[in-house]
Amino acid sequence: MPLHIALHDVTGDKPGIVVCEVPAKPHWCEIRTTVFSWTPTRFPFHTGSAENLTFGQSPIITVIGKAYLRQRGIEPIRSRMDLRTTINVGAPDSMFAFHGHPIAIEVKMPGEKLSPDQERMKAVMTNPWSGWRWFTVFGVDDLRAILRSRGL
Repeated sequence: MPLHIALHDVTGDKPGIVVCEVPAKPHWCEIRTTVFSWTPTRFPFHTGSAENLTFGQSPIITVIGKAYLRQRGIEPIRSRMDLRTTINVGAPDSMFAFHGHPIAIEVKMPGEKLSPDQERMKAVMTNPWSGWRWFTVFGVDDLRAILRSRGL
């Protein structure tokens, strides 16, 4: 079962609550362990759906993604990753426009490369007539640097 975390903006300058999901997949175990370390909860434990865990501290978390962009007035286009794609094969994970400039973001695990379909889509989208900027990121730091370089 995925873990959902409701986050408030610590600076108070962006209203709203962001719900962050930590999937129940092996490569997310370290993050799940960190999140549970903030609570007095001990394992094994059982909760019902929508049951709240109490945090013993107030950690500051940086969330970059769909909600981050939406809080800045940008609506990202994103295909669900858990189902067969309904958009063009090879399309990037997230697409949005910022100040009239289309931006495509493809997220990969460290060491992974674009698939042949993604390479073809990147070539089509970044040709001079299309004008997309395509970024392949390998972690939060890469994505944060791209967004900050564009004033986000």
